[in-house]
Amino acid sequence: MHDLFIYTPGFWIGEGMMELTNVAEKIPFIVKWMVPSIRPEDPYLELVQQIQIKGHSEVMTNNFTLKDFEKQRFSIILENDNIGQVMGPGQIKSDWIGWEFKENLIGFDGYEYYQHQGDGHYIMEAEYSTSDDLRTVMRGKLWKHTKAGIQGK
Repeated sequence: MHDLFIYTPGFWIGEGMMELTNVAEKIPFIVKWMVPSIRPEDPYLELVQQIQIKGHSEVMTNNFTLKDFEKQRFSIILENDNIGQVMGPGQIKSDWIGWEFKENLIGFDGYEYYQHQGDGHYIMEAEYSTSDDLRTVMRGKLWKHTKAGIQGK
C-alpha cells in the first residue's frame, strides 16, 4: 500500500484524453502531481495536481488534503479556484486509490481513481459534473518523473 504514488515523493506526470460536454472531439491533456516527502507521524498528506490541455497555457491547480486514514479508508478535501472546497471519502488498496465527491449545495460530484499496473505506471479515470450539466471525463496514464528523464515512458 505504501508503494502507491501518493507515498512516493517527487513529480508524477501523465497524459490522456478528456471529454467535455458540448465538445465533439476528445481533447489531449497532461497532468502533474507534486508529492512531498512525508513522515509516518504526519496526520495528513497535502498533494498538488495540475491539469493542462495540450497546446494551451492555462493550468488548473487542484489542492488535495488526505487525512483520517483508517484501514483502507480516508477523508479527502479538494480545493481549487472554480469550486472552492469539497470533502469526500476515499479508499485505498495495495494497488489502487480512489475518491469521490457529492456536494449537493454547489451541485458538484464526481470520482477519480488510479490503478497501479505493476510496471510503475498507473491508469487513471476521473469523471466530474456540475449542476449546470457540465461534465468532464478523463482517462489516461500516470508515471514517475525522474531527474534522468521519464521513468517507464
